[in-house]
Parts: sequence; structure tokens; C-alpha cells
Amino acid sequence: MKTENGKKISSQNAVKHGCCSEAQLIIKGEHRADYDSLEAFWLSDYKPKTDGEHQLVIEFVECSWFEKRAQRTVANVEGRLMEKSDNPLDWSEADQKTLARFQRYLTARQNAVHKARKAIEDYRRNRHLEIIRSEKHIMAIRKFENKEITAEECLQKMEKKMAEGQDLIDLMNFAEQKYGNL
Repeated sequence: MKTENGKKISSQNAVKHGCCSEAQLIIKGEHRADYDSLEAFWLSDYKPKTDGEHQLVIEFVECSWFEKRAQRTVANVEGRLMEKSDNPLDWSEADQKTLARFQRYLTARQNAVHKARKAIEDYRRNRHLEIIRSEKHIMAIRKFENKEITAEECLQKMEKKMAEGQDLIDLMNFAEQKYGNL
């Protein structure tokens, strides 16, 4: 029978080195201020414009944080092994396996960072394409109604619609149904 105390203790097994832990953002030896600084840097760099984009940047920051943890861990493992022997050929098979395991953790974290960065870029590209497509629809509609509208006005309208939570795809489909393929 599993006790609550036993479950609590076993839930911390992955936190020994932190390379497998995503439940705990900050572990022993890390500082929240360092994470906050990393987060502020990337939020400032990306300047997310929507809640969805903000969430993707936060996920990227977390992946980056876990990657830095894995880098430190690999460096610590290598350092300890180098204390045993300066020549990696003298390390035991168990030592080699340990280092290889932590290098795999690092590779997985690097892949996660790449995937998170790509998700942000894809989101921005798709959002930009939606705006451009919507801008063309609005300009076509305004032209159909014999009203002039500038590109800036179109962008402002689209930003307002997005801030109101309207689905741009639905707006574009409506415009196409009403005015034909634009």
C-alpha cells in the first residue's frame, strides 16, 4: 500500500538532477531571479501581441530554462568524471553510460527549445498571413461599397477584431460568401 508520504517522496525522484523534471521549475541550486531575468529577456525580445503568442513565449522560456539546467548537469557530470581521470578512455563503462544518459537529456532539451521557437515563428507567420488575407478582404469589401480605406486602417480594424476575440477565418469566409472569391 502506498502512503501519502511515500508518494510525496517518490514524486521527487526526478529532481535529483532535474533533467527529467518539469513539475518543478526551480530546483535546489537555482534562483527564481535568474528564471525571471530569462523570461523578461525573451518577452522583451519577442514582444508577444496576443495571449496565445505570450503563452508560446513562456513555453519557450521554460524549455530554454530546462536546457540550461541540462547543460549545467552535463558539465557537472563531466567535471566529476575528469576528477577521476583526465583521460576519458580511463573512465569505466558505467561512467561512460552516465555521461551518455545526461547528454541524451541535453539533446532532448535542445530539441524542445527548437520546437518551441518554431511554434512561435509558425504562430507569427500564420497570424501575419491571416491579417494580410483579412486586409485584402476588407479592402475589397470597402472598394465594393465605394469607400476608400488605407492599409493602416485595415490593420487597425483587424487588430481590433482580434482583440475582441473574433475568428478571422470566419470573417474571411463570410466576406467570400457575400462578395465572391476575393
